[in-house]
Amino acid sequence: MFQSVKIFALKTLLGDLYGLRYETLGKLTKASHEQAVTKYRIIRTRSYLISDLEMIKELMIDHNKCFDKGTLAWSVISRVVGKSLLVSSGELWRKQRQIAVPAFKAEQIYELSSIFVDVAKECAQRWEEKSKNNESVDVGFEMMTTTAMAAIRTLFGTDTNGDEYSEITDGIPRVISNLANRISESGLPSWIPTKRNREFRHSIMPVNKLIEKIIRQKRFEACKNDEYQKRSTYLIDNLIHATNNLTGKGLSDRELRDEVIGYFYAGHTTTAVALTWIWIILGQEE
Repeated sequence: MFQSVKIFALKTLLGDLYGLRYETLGKLTKASHEQAVTKYRIIRTRSYLISDLEMIKELMIDHNKCFDKGTLAWSVISRVVGKSLLVSSGELWRKQRQIAVPAFKAEQIYELSSIFVDVAKECAQRWEEKSKNNESVDVGFEMMTTTAMAAIRTLFGTDTNGDEYSEITDGIPRVISNLANRISESGLPSWIPTKRNREFRHSIMPVNKLIEKIIRQKRFEACKNDEYQKRSTYLIDNLIHATNNLTGKGLSDRELRDEVIGYFYAGHTTTAVALTWIWIILGQEE
């Protein structure tokens, strides 16, 4: 049933590390077209790429309680998003989800729709300028930029201090990029002084400090003005005021920080990749 990826002719102690180090997407895409389940190994970690839709449904829905997020990739991601809803499971996941649900009510999301329209218009304007100058468009980069702007504005709001807003727009995407690079190091320990490991560590600290500062400011504004939360539609404000129905407790500053980064990572990167593939498919249409 399981087939090994034929990527590197010689199996070493590192498994398929060298074979997957370059052109990872192309090689795994080819393997997914050839077989329903692809097995590969990175050092001592065995992974499986499932391509059959019925099998995915069986694993993710019918037998989802048999699996958790205790994998190498998720452990790397948790170094950035902490114990957010994105990486939690079981009782902790249910508790966090209950607190977060009010921030994602339909009417709340509807109030944010104008932000999505604005960033789409800005993207179109950039493309129009490039077209006038006969410049090519890096669709992947553009989708990452567009979804990053949408995520940042819906999370923190458009009323964020100008300097802080610039730091966020530069800092968080850099952390996410370094996180992706860290995962692509295929599980090499973080203490190994590779260039990517150093960049990964150095990118996290300033973003943590900035988000913690914004959270303190938002909490202060909410305490000072009872009407502040009522007129705010931004996710960070709603999360600050969200509480557990049973305990009445809200999120701590650290939990807020984890959720903000988790939402950004989950919503920004996945949407950008999906949009990029849509453009690829549209480009193939005659």
